[in-house]
Amino acid sequence: MVLLGCKDSAAQKVQADVTIYLSGEIWARGGAVKVNPLPVSQARWREVLAADNVVIAPPGDLKPIAPDGKRMTVVVDKQYADVQFLYPEGRGNFTFRFKPHPDEKIPAAERSVRILTIGGVDSNTNLGEEMKVGFKGMPTAGIQVFHIIAPDTNERSARVLAGVADPINGMAMTCAMRSATSVCTHDAQTWQTMVVQWEKEKIELDQEYRRMAALERCYDGAGLQRGKGTCEPTVDSQGETTYTFRLTTGS
Repeated sequence: MVLLGCKDSAAQKVQADVTIYLSGEIWARGGAVKVNPLPVSQARWREVLAADNVVIAPPGDLKPIAPDGKRMTVVVDKQYADVQFLYPEGRGNFTFRFKPHPDEKIPAAERSVRILTIGGVDSNTNLGEEMKVGFKGMPTAGIQVFHIIAPDTNERSARVLAGVADPINGMAMTCAMRSATSVCTHDAQTWQTMVVQWEKEKIELDQEYRRMAALERCYDGAGLQRGKGTCEPTVDSQGETTYTFRLTTGS
């Protein structure tokens, strides 16, 4: 299971090469990962080259990168994480991939990754929003949010999780930082608060999807009469909505 994100597909030009290892809860149950590439000056990149940014060894089957490139690794083991990494601005190119942690027992064939959203950037600067956690104040080259697909977390659930977990909602995060990488997650207490909100919003969204489906069925069932009446709602004690088609007076 590999999903690549890149700014330039030519491996020999890549200077920031990042492997995101998935482990623990997110590998077992699925979740969402936000990825933010952050451009930095050449001077800061030289500092990165001299520093250790490998948590565990990168995969051994990777293609060569630029002579002044840097391989980096991070580990995500929670159901939601904000991953940030630096790359050199201007000529800098990057690539990143998701891989199962080498110690994971669940086969990679049973998991997959799909992109959920891509954030916009300013047309003048080609930069997006500034980081609120991790490398605070640094602008992203473009947020990407990924769904780690597993039986417990479908796409709708992952989207809700990503929304609840956004720092803009005030959910505090703690970050494991190196000179060029940051992995921000929620502590146990914050996570429990988030889970309550996550479950509540999942239920509400699922209910809304059922309501919309019921409305569509109502109008479809009206057939040729649908233009002569309306589908009127009835909400039961559980909050579920059903619709009954009624002809408009005089139709």
